[in-house]
Amino acid sequence: MLSWFKIRRRWILDALSLGAVLQYVAFRFLQSTMFILYYSHTYKLITMGLLLLFGGVRYAYLIIKTWREKEDRRAKIRFGLNVGIAWMLAFPFFFVGWVHDYKVLVFLPVCCMCLYNMEVEKVLKSFCVTVGILLISTVMCCLAGTVRNLTWDNIAAYGIINSTDFATYGLFLLITAWCGMKHNEWKTMVFFMLLTITASCILYRLTESRTLVYCSGLLLICILWECLYSHKFRRSIRLNAVSRCINSLSAVAFPLIGVLVLILTVLYSKHEPWAMQVNQLLTRRLEVVMTPYEKYGINPFGADIKSLHGNGGTTIPAWNMNGYGYIDVAYAMLAIKYGWVITGIVAGLWIWFTVKALRARRERIALAMLILAAHGFSEARILDVNYNIFLVLPFCLIKREDTDIEYLQEDKVPIVTICSLIAGFVGLYIICPKLLSWLRTFFYLEGWSGGLAGINSLIFTIFIFFSLWAIWKNANNLLTEDNTNKAGFKRILSILVFVIAIAICTTMVDKRINRGILDNEDRLKKEEPIIHKVQELAKLPVYAAELSELYQRQFGGFRDHVFSSEQLSFPNQGTLFTDSSVDAPGYYLQVSDQTAIHTTDQAVVDGLANEGYSWLNFNNAKHVIDLADTAVFNGRNPSEPMVVKCGEKIRTVNCQTDQYYGWYEVQFTLSLLDKLDEGDICKLEVLGEAGDWVILTETITSKDFGNSGMCEKTLKYMIGDTPKVLYGIEVTGGASIIVNSIIWQKVSETDEFE
Repeated sequence: MLSWFKIRRRWILDALSLGAVLQYVAFRFLQSTMFILYYSHTYKLITMGLLLLFGGVRYAYLIIKTWREKEDRRAKIRFGLNVGIAWMLAFPFFFVGWVHDYKVLVFLPVCCMCLYNMEVEKVLKSFCVTVGILLISTVMCCLAGTVRNLTWDNIAAYGIINSTDFATYGLFLLITAWCGMKHNEWKTMVFFMLLTITASCILYRLTESRTLVYCSGLLLICILWECLYSHKFRRSIRLNAVSRCINSLSAVAFPLIGVLVLILTVLYSKHEPWAMQVNQLLTRRLEVVMTPYEKYGINPFGADIKSLHGNGGTTIPAWNMNGYGYIDVAYAMLAIKYGWVITGIVAGLWIWFTVKALRARRERIALAMLILAAHGFSEARILDVNYNIFLVLPFCLIKREDTDIEYLQEDKVPIVTICSLIAGFVGLYIICPKLLSWLRTFFYLEGWSGGLAGINSLIFTIFIFFSLWAIWKNANNLLTEDNTNKAGFKRILSILVFVIAIAICTTMVDKRINRGILDNEDRLKKEEPIIHKVQELAKLPVYAAELSELYQRQFGGFRDHVFSSEQLSFPNQGTLFTDSSVDAPGYYLQVSDQTAIHTTDQAVVDGLANEGYSWLNFNNAKHVIDLADTAVFNGRNPSEPMVVKCGEKIRTVNCQTDQYYGWYEVQFTLSLLDKLDEGDICKLEVLGEAGDWVILTETITSKDFGNSGMCEKTLKYMIGDTPKVLYGIEVTGGASIIVNSIIWQKVSETDEFE
């Protein structure tokens, strides 16, 4: 056992440290999605601990091993100096991260330490698989109704907090995949160009991101240049000169664009006409830089900014009142928030890594750094490792390639790749609606549509896509590689295992849905008459939301409904059966305690009105049944009071991030439904970390309601490291209360409440 470990210890340590980095990438990914409301504080601590433990062990092992291998004393001294310089570069990140509580800065050098001397291809491929599966799974969970699909100006974010961030994920995945591909397959390059064009068009259609357009254009130009500058054309003096110019530009692109941003910002501050036009062309990018620059300036170690906020696809009044306050330029974000010392170190490492890639004949990586530098002109994702894995690769091992390789030689694109992509696009229109219908119903029946259980839906979906990826990968290798009997048998066995796993999951979901029909038999029988009436009257399509597959199997005649949250959840023309707590456009009708109808079909409205049903116009009245499923924000309150009976407990769902630091006030407005002379009535709670622990509680007695039967109670609390806050009300006395409103607002950004 010991000898086995000695032989494989380098491989084991590589796997553990890379796994820790990918786990941190996954954690940071969740912070950019609506799942940020649901993961636990324990998961966060485990992620940080694994990164420090495995990264530290592997780094210490490599340092000691390399030191012992150096026989020459001077070589040892040079190696020691290099290690010392690396730690000197890391110290400002630790210092600024600790002083200003910017945790991302603390863990960036740790990620570099974890990946020290690791093959860059291994990191790029692992990153692509991890983030790709996470992104697809998040989109599927969002469309299946597990998390909200935030929208802004009718542009959806698909489970991500911002729609432009969703586009950025797609772009960065394309860039990373391109850098991880082989260099000797020219047909594959042409195929990848077509894939890039298709993916970019789809992403732009969904997000309308201008940054995506010009960066995708740059990526296509770089791919085309690589195809033209093949081994056959390297003898051309002109092309060699052009190649040297491009290489030089890629090496200095980061500082050049940073200086350009500084010049444009200064000119904009002087109200130069052409700079004002550039600002409008760049969607007010210079304007959002000027505001924090005038407030904080540029300091050596940055500024303590606790309230950076963007629209985030939301309509939260507390954010809108403060205006848009996010620095959408990476260079300005670095200089203002983190300081010019960090900016200088990042710029130096950027140039050094690009030059290192060029010396190793890895032109793709250099061109990728050029595209990322251009992307930083209008987005601020350079320091986010879940987007930009290149930031933590400077100390990775970049092998020098053989210069005699016949670049871009003829080779066939694997048939499995073509078939899987074609099947994927066909599945978007044929298979995806049915799959989402199954998943939506399964998640709803299992209770995975909110709270910490919502993470279960993400894990389940990740497993499905990981299995599909493993099948595709093994099948692809089986057809394109020379497999010995043993290797071929292992790949066939792997395919069979994952096929069986997917079959088991499908059977499990199908049985759970069939069992759900029996469990909801009373509810479905109660709703059956009105469902048949709607189906008879409807001139437009009829949809079902959470229990879509139950309705479809029990009654038939329902359309498969792809979208199930926010504005994408509801058809512009048609009738929707959904949970009674959901808001939707059109006319509203309560069917049962759990179900409501929203419709824009006038035939359904008139027909049921003649049957004696009373409709509410959504534009005039908003019906809220369960505050636990409704985000209650400052200035946005339920129009109809909610009754909470004795022994019941409700919780709101808030939406805050790590940036919201300071003092808050929450005001509860309650009415007493039953008269009591004395005793406790209810308990008010402020809960941190999405309900994991209690920040503040206060007991309300009958005396607080007074003779009027009304009670207005304001609680003050401090947010430090507990960004996800819920408000709870638990009725403990013998009376029932009416919740008229719950209003929260931020009142101070300092440690002391004024």
